[in-house]
Amino acid sequence: MRSRVEIHAECDSQGRTQFTRLWSEGALGVRKTGESHVHLVGTAAGPIGADSIQIIINVGAGARLSVEGVAATIALPGNTPGVGILEQRITVDEAAQLHLALPALIVTADSDVHSRTEVLAAASAELVLIEQVSLGRHEEAGGRWTGRMLADVAGRPVLRQTQSSDSIHAALARDRHDCFSGGAIVSRLALGPLPCTVPLINTHGSAMVAMLESGGTLQTSVGATLARAHHDLCELDHLNSAELATGLGAQHPQLPK
Repeated sequence: MRSRVEIHAECDSQGRTQFTRLWSEGALGVRKTGESHVHLVGTAAGPIGADSIQIIINVGAGARLSVEGVAATIALPGNTPGVGILEQRITVDEAAQLHLALPALIVTADSDVHSRTEVLAAASAELVLIEQVSLGRHEEAGGRWTGRMLADVAGRPVLRQTQSSDSIHAALARDRHDCFSGGAIVSRLALGPLPCTVPLINTHGSAMVAMLESGGTLQTSVGATLARAHHDLCELDHLNSAELATGLGAQHPQLPK
């Protein structure tokens, strides 16, 4: 089965976000849930076997859009061998804002999934994109997964990254000194004026943050579970916020009363 979602948002003459296209077919449905808010609703499991899911999001100049999901995407093996495809193609124009946080992709045992995310952003665009992958359900060995993330800003490449189930296993084995069959990864990409502060702390637990050439950041965390991976990312954010506040306090001390 081939599933496809298209979301096109534009800014009208009064500065309001208008949806010029909301369309879906297959295993995903799309619902407008606010003035500039959209939810994706799973209508069936997928990808199953060699199924494909394609999500296309275009945010026009000045528009604001938030896209979230209702439930996890569960990849299952098919009756015949095949690789499932999950593809996201995202365009964010000048002065546009996009927050994209789809639910986790659960790669169940014996399934094989390739995911690919391509971002084309203008120089003044703001983007926060969160991707989550869990290898297996509770106490289940996961299948195989390969993820590719690419981002261009103002026509220049700023990110080319590939992750896989093998790299997740390797990271967990290195940290835990044993073999681990499942695991999870969370990636958070931020582009535009928002991530303007250089992080003072680059790693915490399994989480790390890297500065991109555009001034954006890529945060990645690997854990035995999604909850563990998210926890380390939150702790890293907290530590950097505390360091920033301490630094600002040193530069701008309060005057004695």
